[in-house]
Amino acid sequence: MKILNKINVLLFFSVLLFSCSEEKLSPDSIFVDKKAERNELDNYIQQKYTKDYNIAILYKFVEKESDLNYNLSPASYESSVRMTKLLYLSRY
Repeated sequence: MKILNKINVLLFFSVLLFSCSEEKLSPDSIFVDKKAERNELDNYIQQKYTKDYNIAILYKFVEKESDLNYNLSPASYESSVRMTKLLYLSRY
C-alpha cells in the first residue's frame, strides 16, 4: 500500500513538472470593440432622456435584452423616431 502511495505521489509531481510549458502570448486582443456611429436619434435620446433623466432607450435590436421565446424583429428607424417624439410630448 505504501508503494502505491509513493507511485501516486511520484506520478502527480511528474505531471506537475512536465505538463506546463511557457508560451508567448500576443498582446493583441482577439475581441474587437465595435463603435457604432451615432445618428440624429442617438443624439436626441442622449440630450433629452439620458442626460436629463438618466434613462436609456434601446431602439436598436439587442438580442440579450429581448425575450427569446418570441420571434422578434427590430423596429424601423422611422417608427423609433415617432415613438421617442411621442414619449417626449407625453411628459407634459
